[in-house]
This record gives sequence, C-alpha cells and structure tokens, in this order.
Amino acid sequence: MRPLIIVTVLFLGIAGVGCDTTGEPVEYDKVCALGNDGKTIETKGFLDDAGGVFCSDTSGRMECGMKLKANADEKTGFTADIALGSGANTMDELPRGYQKTDIVIRNNEGGVVDLGKEVTVTGKLSAYQSSEAEGGVGCFVKVYKIEQK
Repeated sequence: MRPLIIVTVLFLGIAGVGCDTTGEPVEYDKVCALGNDGKTIETKGFLDDAGGVFCSDTSGRMECGMKLKANADEKTGFTADIALGSGANTMDELPRGYQKTDIVIRNNEGGVVDLGKEVTVTGKLSAYQSSEAEGGVGCFVKVYKIEQK
C-alpha cells in the first residue's frame, strides 16, 4: 500500500509542475507585443462573447474563445481561450443559439465569474504579425487561471 501512495504523490507533484499559473504582469495595452510571444502573462480585463464564441480542440484541449476587453463597453479585444469543463478556470459548453445568460465561466476558486466585472487572467500568450490587427500585431492567450474579486 505504501508504494502506491508514494507513486501517487510523485505523479501529482510532476503533473502540477506542468501547470504554470503564475504570470508576468503586463498592462492590457501592452499584451499584444511580439516580445510577449510564448510568455506566461497576467493581465486584467473584461470577458465577453463579442457576439459569438468559437470552440475547438486544435490546441490539445477543448476550449472556447471569449474576448478579453480593456473596458466592459468596448467592442474589441483579444481572444482568451478558456477550457471547457466543470472545475475551476473552465467554462460550460454553450447550447446552440445561446443567450448571454447561458455563459458560465468559473474562476480559480470554482465560483461563477460575473461578466460585468473585471477579471485577471493568467495564461500563455501567442502573438503574431497581422495586417488586420491594430499596430500590426494580433494575439490570443491560452487561459490557465481566472481571478475575480
């Protein structure tokens, strides 16, 4: 029995190492910079569906792209990819023809995020050259942690 406990503790310790939930604080307006590509960042903003949510598993986990905006009333923002699930830092799958009230995102403590209030997201940033993006650089963040006070 004791070897099983030791193996389990070692496995959980190794699995936890792969989930980096600390990030370099970056001001919202400086997030989408090529120098931040590949970094784990932390920034503040407001999550919104921006009129539609695209979900896919192309990154190795099923996730949906919400917009992280600087202000709640802004129209644009960058994509924050949030994993589908039922635990902390995940969101529920949305039904076809969903309403904003169907959006359920959970924070780091497992509580439901209020979409009208500011959040801090931590995740791995991907920045890329884009002629369509403001400043010529676009980005998205693979969210690991969502905090809301």
